[in-house]
Amino acid sequence: MTIRTCWCLFATAGLLMGCTALEPGELRPFYEREAEGTPLEADPVVFVPGLLGTTLVDRSTGGLVWGLGPDALEELPLPMAEGRFLDALRDDAQPDAVLGAAGEGEVHEALGVPAEGRAKAPFYVFPYDWRRDVVENARRLEVYLLELRETIGRPVRFDLVALSAGSLVTRWFLEYGGAEPPVEGEPPAPTWAGADLVDQAVLIGPPNAGATGALLALAEGMPRVPAAWSGTMPMVYQLLPRGRDGPLVEERGRELFEPLDPALWRRMRWGLAHPEADLAELLPGVADPEARRRIALDHLDKCLERARRVHAALDAPATPPPGLGLYLLGGDSSETPAVLGVDAATGDLRVLETARGDGTVCRSSMECPSRIAWRRVRFHPVQHVEFLSSREFVEDLLDLLDDPGSR
Repeated sequence: MTIRTCWCLFATAGLLMGCTALEPGELRPFYEREAEGTPLEADPVVFVPGLLGTTLVDRSTGGLVWGLGPDALEELPLPMAEGRFLDALRDDAQPDAVLGAAGEGEVHEALGVPAEGRAKAPFYVFPYDWRRDVVENARRLEVYLLELRETIGRPVRFDLVALSAGSLVTRWFLEYGGAEPPVEGEPPAPTWAGADLVDQAVLIGPPNAGATGALLALAEGMPRVPAAWSGTMPMVYQLLPRGRDGPLVEERGRELFEPLDPALWRRMRWGLAHPEADLAELLPGVADPEARRRIALDHLDKCLERARRVHAALDAPATPPPGLGLYLLGGDSSETPAVLGVDAATGDLRVLETARGDGTVCRSSMECPSRIAWRRVRFHPVQHVEFLSSREFVEDLLDLLDDPGSR
């Protein structure tokens, strides 16, 4: 069995409100079918995929909403409504399985390499709705791990392997558990509420300070996903680059822009703010075009504000507690878009500057050395979509999982 990476880019109005709680046992079917017959000689390894990396199905019909095969893409955008928090805007899609990932067995088999004397470790995959909020998915990860430990029947600690955007879900869980971002004016401080459940976490190509590709996804769309559809998804906004790094400039005057400024999105007519966005398709129950535009702009504002608060918390200095190993694996041999130029008249974007990275995420965004205290950092000459298809990269990943330093 081999993990095959699908295309992934790295892959909220909740404000002071929490996300909807999960019902006990909701995730049990995912890991019960994976745990059957799995050896338990070593810490279990849980794989957290990136953006676009989980199949979504309609909970009512069982039909495919997103995945490999005939799907109902028209059901992919999230709902929008004025006066409602983002976590309350739900549809019938639910996560089903990780695209291209082995769902059971040992970690070495799942990664397609022999064990070669290493301890056998059971391997699981964590499916989540990659459209939704980082914090909401961190809560889902916490429930998954607690119920998986109950099923295993012993007080194990897990090794987490997170790919791209899944790294932000993993970091939030480790640093804050399922807590909401601090309220306005309250400085964020990681509590490491999730660390007791985790022995080691290996983050692969993490967009810790964002990536310019997220802006392109929201302004221009992703493969099979139009820009307005991307604009309904809080997770994509939370992958935006930080304004402090100067990723967005007016291409003639070199004026710096803040990627999370709602006024800028309206001015440049990006995503949901574009006057030709097909809002009738996104809001079929709203007949009035002005009402549709008002709802879309309200949703845009909520997503940008939520991203701002998530960024502030993830950017707080983070030194893991004793007993938790935090590792970075990435690629740094490709020219990676670092600065986008904006045509102020049209809102069109183009790459002005590149930096070392994996072709999608810059090395500086992955590493964030002034903010994250890594146990080890390793880079390879691979691109973002090649990580788990590189034998050398996977061998390095297994070496980190075998590292006794955090045990």
